[in-house]
Amino acid sequence: MQVTLKDKAVLAIGATQRIARACVEAVASCGADLALVSRDDAALEAQAHDLSHRYGVQITTHPADVTDPVALQNAIDTAISVYGARLKGLLPLVGSWDGPGLLHELTDDNWRFAFERIVLPVTRSAHAVLPHFMAHGGGSIVTLGAYSARVVNPVTAHYSSMKAAVIHITKNIAKAYGAHKIGANCVCPSVVVTEELEARRKDLAARYGVPDAEALWTYARDAFHAEYFLEELGDVRDIGAAVAFLMSDQSRYTTGAVLNVDGGTNF
Repeated sequence: MQVTLKDKAVLAIGATQRIARACVEAVASCGADLALVSRDDAALEAQAHDLSHRYGVQITTHPADVTDPVALQNAIDTAISVYGARLKGLLPLVGSWDGPGLLHELTDDNWRFAFERIVLPVTRSAHAVLPHFMAHGGGSIVTLGAYSARVVNPVTAHYSSMKAAVIHITKNIAKAYGAHKIGANCVCPSVVVTEELEARRKDLAARYGVPDAEALWTYARDAFHAEYFLEELGDVRDIGAAVAFLMSDQSRYTTGAVLNVDGGTNF
């Protein structure tokens, strides 16, 4: 079975961030045209040029601060006007956080930061596209949760709580809009190797006194209490592959699912 997204267009919110880049590339590699939304105009243009050149798909860019409801709505409206009925997918891929902290150390600003950058972009983008999907025979929404949404890490209460909210919102969409042929699923990654983490490999090896090959896994176990059955970290492409499948017609009977792409855990 080959996953294909040809003749579809997908809207990606927060498209230039770490895991998001891999998800966008996976969708493009399956033949989908894309509307990319991010506040980083230069990164958007570079990403669009790269993907359109390598995969021969149409890419439009829509610079917007995803925490600004008016700017986000305008970007989505523009994407809908460009692709019309072919717009069949939404990927709200945002997930910023401002660092760890125990509950007594977190301030209202920490909680507000997480809420505005994790929860609201999901609800706002879904609010904007659901009427379009209903009017054009359905669509698919794939969100990003997190391993920590279901396994408690004492220093990520703000981030993890918001990711747990994303899971609930996703299931709510699946149940409320299933009759309109709208599917919604959530992918929960564990710690995976990003370009930024890879760049720290030698420093982490020196910090923990382990060979380079063991550095990232050792760091994940220490910093994030990672205990994965495969005893190794995944790659961002593992997350992208799961997202592309859930965005495709091959997953048409899967909705309301929470897919753990985490190397094997006890949940």
